[in-house]
Amino acid sequence: VTSVRDEAKTREFYGECLGLEEIDPILFPNGPKMLRYMGGVSELKYIILDEDLPRTPGGLKNGAGIRMLTIFVNDGEGVVERLKAKGYDTESFFDHEGKLQRNGYVRDPEDNEISVVFLPDGVDPKSYRRMRINLSSRDMSKSRRFYGTVLGLQEEAASSSGGDKMRYHFQAGPTSIRLLHEDPTFPVPDKPVFH
Repeated sequence: VTSVRDEAKTREFYGECLGLEEIDPILFPNGPKMLRYMGGVSELKYIILDEDLPRTPGGLKNGAGIRMLTIFVNDGEGVVERLKAKGYDTESFFDHEGKLQRNGYVRDPEDNEISVVFLPDGVDPKSYRRMRINLSSRDMSKSRRFYGTVLGLQEEAASSSGGDKMRYHFQAGPTSIRLLHEDPTFPVPDKPVFH
């Protein structure tokens, strides 16, 4: 669940540009509205809040917690065209020769980093059912213990992110959770912050 400030821009980005299926929103009694989209077989939930909540810039190296979502789609050219038409930066979707790559990164209206992976025609339909949650942590060993021992998620083989830095992977059904970046200097919020 993520908080957002602009319902129209959220609908434009996730519904129109990325082409995700919107499912019925939830209207809380005397409270906010929750927009819902399908990312594979997982639900992406966005609570619309008018409050000016504390925020940190998006991206893996700007704070702890969920820092990037990876979404798998089959309409790569269409996604990039729609993003560009709405003014989003699509430069990362192209290689140095200007050819469309199989993935790229874009920031949503709340500055959350979204990795979009384009799957080619003929790929097993199960490939579209997955999504990936990418996190940064203040303490990688505590995070691994939480996801592996406390939540009981299956830990996959770790991978190197260069030098002695490692990335850790967990599986929760069709959703993978990756611990990608550690920085003990990330601030601890004094209250829960949704980004």
